[in-house]
Amino acid sequence: MIGTPLNDTLHSRLMEMVEHERSLRAAVRSVGESVRTFEPVAVLLRDIERTAADHLLALRERIESGGREVGETASTPSIAPGTLPGDESGIHRASRTLSELHGLLSAMLARYAIIMPIANRVKDSPTAAQSGTTTHLARGHLQDHTGFVARINEMLQDLVIWELDEDRQECACTCPACGLGLCVCSTSSRSVLNEAWSAATPHVAEQGLEVQLPRRTSSARAAGFMRGDAVVGVDGNPVKSTAIIQKTVRDHEPNARIDFEVRRRGDLVRIIAERWSDTGVQADENLVDCIVPPNPQFFTDQARDARDRLRDQVSGRVDGEVGLTELTPREVQVLRLVARGADNPMIGDELDIKRATVARHISNILAKLGATNRAEAAALAADYGLLPRR
Repeated sequence: MIGTPLNDTLHSRLMEMVEHERSLRAAVRSVGESVRTFEPVAVLLRDIERTAADHLLALRERIESGGREVGETASTPSIAPGTLPGDESGIHRASRTLSELHGLLSAMLARYAIIMPIANRVKDSPTAAQSGTTTHLARGHLQDHTGFVARINEMLQDLVIWELDEDRQECACTCPACGLGLCVCSTSSRSVLNEAWSAATPHVAEQGLEVQLPRRTSSARAAGFMRGDAVVGVDGNPVKSTAIIQKTVRDHEPNARIDFEVRRRGDLVRIIAERWSDTGVQADENLVDCIVPPNPQFFTDQARDARDRLRDQVSGRVDGEVGLTELTPREVQVLRLVARGADNPMIGDELDIKRATVARHISNILAKLGATNRAEAAALAADYGLLPRR
């Protein structure tokens, strides 16, 4: 990791996350064996415990590289051992465990989300280095916990049905499929949840990108941008993501005029800003993270770049190292997801491909790497720098 010093605010926030990750690990360890009877729950709990341990190591390394000490925190743990249901009597212990775990993980997502804008403001972010910054760490940990929340959302309904079956409560629904005996209660409930999340997400094209208060000496401030403005167009193009603005600004020559369409208090106004910076620093080192949004094309490009770097690094070598260079960009994507603990359904959903296609990719990966299982393939990729390190 880089040696960017940590300011007091970030040091305090990271110390809080040390305590939260430590407490999460302890809480998961306290879950009783009866809750782990449903195999997907047992796998999930093992993955969370292992990931929390990895997060603790990464947090300690970042704090120490920032010139601070980890030490002991004075804060009260947010998650005490025993918070999650154990082996006590009662119905539906496993589903109650997942429900409580969902809340704990969601709270940690919010805390990591708070860290990122703080780190960005002080340039402890991808604008300063290609890896190892506080923003990189927080983003990676947030993605890990988001993946766990998604897995809970995916399995919770099936788990409840499994518990009801264990209690011999058969389906009494009279919908066409259930009436035939093909119970779709969990599937339909999961669809409602997914639709609710989708409906609750505002569409950028409709809302625009809201502007924060510009720096006093900035070009945006001089042009008349105000806090609360929403940029809906730039140079005649609709703004559907941050990437549109980043690319447009980047592609203009210094002092060139940029035409913005802005929604202000319900009205559309035009603002012309010139491209110049008042920060007095050179261009960002890692523009890719700032410009390209995290969509499938982004991951495809990153996978292709990783594969090309490997081919340069291992020229003339043999065995597994050479096998890594033979992976296609899509296979690199799949391998990275495998290394993060994703199963085939999760990989299929992430990459929008069929599960059979995922299985074929994994088979090809194992053959090219000479690995006997997924864990060996992921370990080999990590050893030779294909996977991001926190």
